[in-house]
Amino acid sequence: MLVYFQRNRLNGLTFVSIVAGLFGGLAFASAALFQLIELKSGWGTNWHSVLEQSWGFINGVGIAIAMGLAMSRSPKLSDDPPVKRWTEAGPHTSC
Repeated sequence: MLVYFQRNRLNGLTFVSIVAGLFGGLAFASAALFQLIELKSGWGTNWHSVLEQSWGFINGVGIAIAMGLAMSRSPKLSDDPPVKRWTEAGPHTSC
């Protein structure tokens, strides 16, 4: 994927995918750590749910950061449709 992005000069996608991947790995490791800490504490809870929800939260924060960085680095786009000369009737045309 990264090779394809780089060959096609999609540097923004390369950056976002690396940031999201790093946060995803951090989220997975942190979620497993939280699960093991709570298992060791002796609390009676659904440990799989702790793993899923903490991973989802940390990964969601990572995706939000990656998208925020991509938005701040990408060029601004206009919502105005491009106007072609032949679509505009002017005084120089005879109808």
